[in-house]
Amino acid sequence: IRPLQRPTSSIDIVLNDKVCSSTKTWNWQQGSMLSWLGEDCSSFIYNDFDGQKYVSKIVNTQTLRTIILDYPIYQVSSDVTFALSLNFARLAKLRPDYGYFNIDFSNIKKIDRNDGIFRVDLENSTQKLIVSFQDLLELFPKPSMEGAWHKVNHIDIAPDNKRFMFLHRWLDNKGQKFSRLITADVNGSDLYVLADEDMVSHCAWKNSFEIIAWARK
Repeated sequence: IRPLQRPTSSIDIVLNDKVCSSTKTWNWQQGSMLSWLGEDCSSFIYNDFDGQKYVSKIVNTQTLRTIILDYPIYQVSSDVTFALSLNFARLAKLRPDYGYFNIDFSNIKKIDRNDGIFRVDLENSTQKLIVSFQDLLELFPKPSMEGAWHKVNHIDIAPDNKRFMFLHRWLDNKGQKFSRLITADVNGSDLYVLADEDMVSHCAWKNSFEIIAWARK
C-alpha cells in the first residue's frame, strides 16, 4: 500500500532474522537501495542519512563492521569498484515514490549544471558528476524540454560494467511527462539515445549488448 506520508522514520535492516542495522533513508518503491556486494555476498550496501547528508553504508555480514561512504548510491557495479548515483532530493520533489525526504528539497532548480548522474568511487569515497542536466538538454533537444523540470531515474549498469542505461524524464508546464532511454559509458561519455518517442519504462539488460524495454516504439 502506498503510504500517504513521506517516510523519514527509521526502519530495520534485517540479516538472518536478526536486526543488524537501521536506516532513515528509504521509499516504498526501492527501499534504501539495499544490495548484496560481490559474488560471495560477504557484505551489503544501503543508503542512510547521517543528520546532514545522504550517505551509504557497507556492512560485513560476518563481523557487522560498517564502512560509511560520503555519498548515497543507486547501483553498484558487479565488480564492486564503483557505483552510480543521482540526486535523491530532486526525486523527492519530482517523483516522490523514489525520493528521500530527510533533506529540504524546496531549492531544487528546473535545470542545474551541477546535478545529474554521479559516479562514486567505493574505495576512496569520492564522487564525480559524469552526466549533467545541461548535457542532456544539449543531446537532441526538443521544444518540450524548454522551461521543463528535468530528472533522471532507473540507472542500470550493464553486466560487463562498460555501459549503463537510464531514463531522462521531464515535465512541462502543464504537467505532461516525457521520457527517453539513454545509454552511456560508465565514465559518462558516448551518450546514445535508444528510445525517444516520449514514453519508455521498465527496462532491463538482456546481456551486455541488448536491452528489453516497454516503449512506444
